[in-house]
This record gives sequence, C-alpha cells and structure tokens, in this order.
Amino acid sequence: MEEQVGEVLIGPDLDLAGVRIVPLESPYTESVLSHVCGNRPGNGVYMSAFGQRREWTGPDLEIEQFAGAWGATSAAEAVAQVRGVSSCGTYRGRDGLHRVLGERQLPGLPGLDSQLLFCEVIDEEGPERRTYLCTVLLARGGIASRIETRAATAEMAEQVTRELTVLAARSLTAVA
Repeated sequence: MEEQVGEVLIGPDLDLAGVRIVPLESPYTESVLSHVCGNRPGNGVYMSAFGQRREWTGPDLEIEQFAGAWGATSAAEAVAQVRGVSSCGTYRGRDGLHRVLGERQLPGLPGLDSQLLFCEVIDEEGPERRTYLCTVLLARGGIASRIETRAATAEMAEQVTRELTVLAARSLTAVA
C-alpha cells in the first residue's frame, strides 16, 4: 500500500493560471485526515501511515494535497470520523479562529467509498484579511486523499477545490 499512496497524488503541474508547485524538503508526513474542529492525534482518532503531500501556490491561493493509508480501519471510516466532528461551529487552529461554513454537496464520484467537502472561514473578524478554506476528503479501500484550498474568496476556494476533486478522484480510483 505504501507505493500506492504516492501514486494517488495529483501530478505536479496543475492547469490553473499562475499556480506553481512548492518545492518541499520531504513529501512524507503522517497526519489525521483533517484537523477541523481540533481533530488531532490522540485516543480514538485515526492516523495515517505512509502519508505523502504536495503543495502549490498562486495569486491569493494555496493548495495542499495529502494522501495516506489507513490499516486498522478503512479510509471511509476516517472520513466518517471527520464528518462526525466537523459541525463544531468554531475552533481555534494554528492559523487563527476558524468558523465552519458547513458541508457542501458533491456529485457522486464513481469508484469511491466515501467523500466529504466542507468549507471554513479563518479570522473573519481579525485585523488581517480573512481566508477561506475548503477541504475535500476522498476514500477508497485503505487509502484516503485530502485537498485543502485556501483562497481570498469563498467562491475561489470552493471552485478550485471542486476542480481538483475530479483529478484526485481519478487518481485515487486508478490506484486504490
């Protein structure tokens, strides 16, 4: 399964104007599927194995994709765990105060066991410009993929996330 995780990541070149890949010292990382509502490693929280990530940046846009394997449970259960905590309303993350804007509907993506799209706003009342964050989680078998898109507007964050969801779903179903 370790080899499959890297193959799930979207290719380094995205067809988005002005967006370029961010060179990383190491693509390897272990993580929970999402940190929404303070979800973090600990008792009963599912952690990945063989995790890898890729990042891109562009004008008013930051994108990160993470993929990891779940062995003790299915990747769909890891998505369900995030769905279960993602309705907290607000929480404080490393990057400021988050307000969860809620789950967004996705069309049924063929070949997946689970999918979830939700959006947030970060520091909407702060002195700096607010940031919008949309996260999509996709699962098939023992592998899950996460895409987080941070943008200056809610519309941009959701639109880019939806576009990348299709690419991520294709990669995941081709491998897992």
